[in-house]
Amino acid sequence: MKVSRCIICCLASMLAACRPTEVKVEVHECAAPPEGRAVAMSFALDSTVYVVSGRNANGKYVENMLVYSARTDSWQTKDLPESFSERGNGVACTNGQAAYMGLGFKGGDIYEAGKYLRDFWRYEPKTDRWTRLADFPSEKTAAAIAFADEGSVWVGFGFKGYGDEWWRYSIADDRWEAVSKTGSWPSRLMSMAAASCEGRFFAGTGFHTDCRTEWWEFVPSANGWERRASLPRKGRQNAACGATSQCVWIVGGWHNGDPLTTGFHFQDILCYQPESDSWQTCGVIPCGPTENGVACGIGRRLYFGLGESDMQQLHQHWYYIEE
Repeated sequence: MKVSRCIICCLASMLAACRPTEVKVEVHECAAPPEGRAVAMSFALDSTVYVVSGRNANGKYVENMLVYSARTDSWQTKDLPESFSERGNGVACTNGQAAYMGLGFKGGDIYEAGKYLRDFWRYEPKTDRWTRLADFPSEKTAAAIAFADEGSVWVGFGFKGYGDEWWRYSIADDRWEAVSKTGSWPSRLMSMAAASCEGRFFAGTGFHTDCRTEWWEFVPSANGWERRASLPRKGRQNAACGATSQCVWIVGGWHNGDPLTTGFHFQDILCYQPESDSWQTCGVIPCGPTENGVACGIGRRLYFGLGESDMQQLHQHWYYIEE
């Protein structure tokens, strides 16, 4: 009997450790964007969020960006350079000084040549300056992930057929080089979520034959990946992801399965704390289940919204939560 009780206690402790803690956060609604967008790129610099291209309610990829000022809680629309093609599922990241973005899918037949875009750009908001950089070396460019620091940008895990390619771009040399796989490495995936937090680079979720819960940290000094605590609940793809000063947030997403039985969309908001390598559930998206939205952190505040519902209707909502 003592042994049985010991086993039961151990199992109970293990199950409790696997469950994320629940901390309810208040979700505040902001000024509504001018229109809904899905599969857009997004980034934040200073006190401004930029939502670039993406698909509108008419199903068209657009040639402009929505610009949100956190200071004034207001939106404006700005044109993109004529040579910057409209696209969906592109990639964007910042190093605190400039944004690096591009790649993505132009629309149409997924097997058609030229639909997977390889152009890569630097955008400097203070001067509104766009600079086209060396093209990305691979055609695996749809729904990739990216991180940046002062000297490098890392991009990979994009889709044109599943892949686990990982590339480093040298800002000083305007040159790409492949990062060789060493040690543990994420699977060949598409539609992962990723964000930088306190100088650390995190990514996970995604899809290949099924949706994943794995969570990883990329360590530039080792040119490799290390496993971290997996997300709670079932796997997901197409989630929005952003980081505040001390946390990484996952918002919504889609569990890809049989739509009549196992497939569903998420409405939850999850918080990952790098210091403790742990997850918390923090509430729900007010407008309902959402995939293909955007999320960006400004200081201790996470802004998120847009995307589309489980009925493929675009959301025209914008929110923030405090860390």
